[in-house]
Amino acid sequence: MGSTDILDGWDDDTPISSHDWNVEQVLKQHGRAIFDFWHFLHDFPMLGLTHPIGRKIIRELKKSPKIILDQSHWFRASIEREFLLSRPPHELVSEKRYNSGGQPYLYLSNNAKCAIAEVTHYKKIKTAWVQRFQVERLENVLDLRPWNDEDENVDEKDGRYSPFLMALIFCDLLTQCPEHYFNKEDDKEIKWKCAYLMTRFIADAAHYCGFSGVLYSSVRFPRQNLVVFDYDWIPKADGDSYEICLTPEDLIAEGNFVFNQGERSFVLSGN
Repeated sequence: MGSTDILDGWDDDTPISSHDWNVEQVLKQHGRAIFDFWHFLHDFPMLGLTHPIGRKIIRELKKSPKIILDQSHWFRASIEREFLLSRPPHELVSEKRYNSGGQPYLYLSNNAKCAIAEVTHYKKIKTAWVQRFQVERLENVLDLRPWNDEDENVDEKDGRYSPFLMALIFCDLLTQCPEHYFNKEDDKEIKWKCAYLMTRFIADAAHYCGFSGVLYSSVRFPRQNLVVFDYDWIPKADGDSYEICLTPEDLIAEGNFVFNQGERSFVLSGN
């Protein structure tokens, strides 16, 4: 199914909310161009700024909203206890959703089990070390979490984001998983993570535009994640680290959790 076919198949007589209508319109306007840019990054992952959409992302981020995280608790999980309180050295950092290899950005979750689900997703043993941190204040955060009609401030968010940035958030290219593109029949790690091409470009663009980090919804567990760019930023540890193993109930929640941005989410698939 192509990226334009999904919207065409909707029943025009079905009543939709103003938010859903807004999402439909911005995706019709920008969805194909964003999707084509993602394919461009497959061939030229280091040349995104030579593409008009890559340059447009920079322009849009420069004028996009910056939020402030006030005092709150966040969690970091790791299979190894060694780097819970510090960032690993550059040479040990692999590419992840919002960083390229060698960029030791700090990933946090607002829930301990979510943090564990993130780091143990490919592991048979669902046990990890967890450290709770207290964030006093973090400014200039880029909020890329989708929203829907259940949010009380849905109309305000619809008006706060530009149509292009709204299309970027709801086009599903930020919420893909590497395993969606490959049949994983063994325990070998997926090396080429084309699902992260767009998110890594956006992370670099956001960092360049002065954002301190990105707030985004986890695709592994129904909670929120935060990635912080500044290598010198380490939040205050709150208590000692401890080991947690996800329970069978947690694994059911993790296994059944399908990230969906709403009933009318725009799923990009095919070529």
